[in-house]
Amino acid sequence: MTRKIAEDHRLYDKSHRAIVLTAEARLTIPDGAKVTRAVTDYLESALDAGELLPVWIRFADLEDREIFDLQPFLAPLDRDFLTGLILAIDGVDKHMTVSSFSYKARQFPKKERKRATGRPLRCNDGEGAAAKASGIAIPDPNRLPLNLRFMACDEAMTEARKLGEVFDRWPFFGFCRDDLKAWSEKLVAEFADRYPYLAEADKALDGALTEAIRELGKHPYQKPFELRRFWLSVRHGGVKSWKQLANELLYEIAKGAGNPFRHYEEMEAPTTAAAFLNRDDRPPRNRAFMTRYARFSKSSVSIPSRVDNEMRARHGCADRTGAD
Repeated sequence: MTRKIAEDHRLYDKSHRAIVLTAEARLTIPDGAKVTRAVTDYLESALDAGELLPVWIRFADLEDREIFDLQPFLAPLDRDFLTGLILAIDGVDKHMTVSSFSYKARQFPKKERKRATGRPLRCNDGEGAAAKASGIAIPDPNRLPLNLRFMACDEAMTEARKLGEVFDRWPFFGFCRDDLKAWSEKLVAEFADRYPYLAEADKALDGALTEAIRELGKHPYQKPFELRRFWLSVRHGGVKSWKQLANELLYEIAKGAGNPFRHYEEMEAPTTAAAFLNRDDRPPRNRAFMTRYARFSKSSVSIPSRVDNEMRARHGCADRTGAD
């Protein structure tokens, strides 16, 4: 029989040579326990032959997490033995020998730090910026509630991004009120088929997503601010804020449900700010006001005539007015 690993081993703390078995399929915790039990039984029944190494099982997707599990028995470094293990146990896909295995580095990888540079990085064709704009970070499952941790995967984030992009164009151009209502009712009826992950999240959030879609179909003309806040959060995977933002949107819909154009019509009475901007401090214009200027007074008309007569008398010209 193979040797059992000592209880005082330090394989979790220091790097060592090891055999890594990989289970690539998505498994639940009971299924992962069955795989571990089958590998342990297989190693326990093997013979001691050649070099013996510790064995780690790498679960690539054990309920949305990558897990490394150490086996209690050492395994012989024999290619035929490891190939037979892969063929005998369902769920284990491949094996490999690692010269320096570090449990801490693999189970808890550190985030890569960006190196500071004196000038910004250049992108010739813009592909990097486009990829960054289209890519959405997957939320950390440890920061999500237990009933929403399934949303921390690529498929769920893809569904959320698609639904958010659809409602970025709401209300749709060319759709009348009846068309928008019929389209919303159809989407709610087919929601589980179109978006299975979002349907599970909707159940956990007491129907917040489908209720918002249904009410928007009944009253499609709402304030853009509340609409954009909710659907932008859906698009970027802010699962924890969906219920609160949906309730705020439903509250705004309830306030303006009677009049679909309530938020876009002009106010009947001007506000204080509008009256201040449109004020007119100039005095009222009438005929008496216009005669206050000097060029419209009687004295302003007689002065040029007297000056003209004096100039003519100096030059020996007779005043035609006086001669007559």
